[in-house]
Amino acid sequence: MPKKDGRQTLAELRARDPHLPVVLASGLDPSAGDRARWGTDDATHFVAKPYSIDALLAAIDRAMASRPRS
Repeated sequence: MPKKDGRQTLAELRARDPHLPVVLASGLDPSAGDRARWGTDDATHFVAKPYSIDALLAAIDRAMASRPRS
């Protein structure tokens, strides 16, 4: 991303809507330590690079399932 990294982008999204479902793609391991750096809210989901289409679709499904119902 030319002007912001993923962490800055996620922080701006969370400032606008703390419950917005977000799927992050990262080459880092999203377990334990890395996950804690990005936040542990239920609306943030990870897919590890390289990922398959099935892994991406599963992350999107989890993200949409976490969306608050109005």
